[in-house]
Amino acid sequence: MRRFADADDAEADGVLALIRWLGAMPEDYVADAQVEGRRLPDGDGIVRVAMELVARANDEPAGARGRTRTTIQRLVGAADRSLQPVASLTRMSET
Repeated sequence: MRRFADADDAEADGVLALIRWLGAMPEDYVADAQVEGRRLPDGDGIVRVAMELVARANDEPAGARGRTRTTIQRLVGAADRSLQPVASLTRMSET
């Protein structure tokens, strides 16, 4: 937990897994969150960042959308700029 607080490049999927395990909303850990939080999806599987939604929220050109991983800082920034809850930029994955 302490490492995430001090990191400037914490991998988003790992942070989301921890938040889901805690039964919390991502916005519970975002200072000055601009939107009301929403819980991450329940059920079997793993919560992953929906990279195409993050790219759209960041207004990135189509060529920049090929990423498969991102940081929690980039994810939260995209949610903040687009005024969406962080959970709305995630998806469920079987692996």
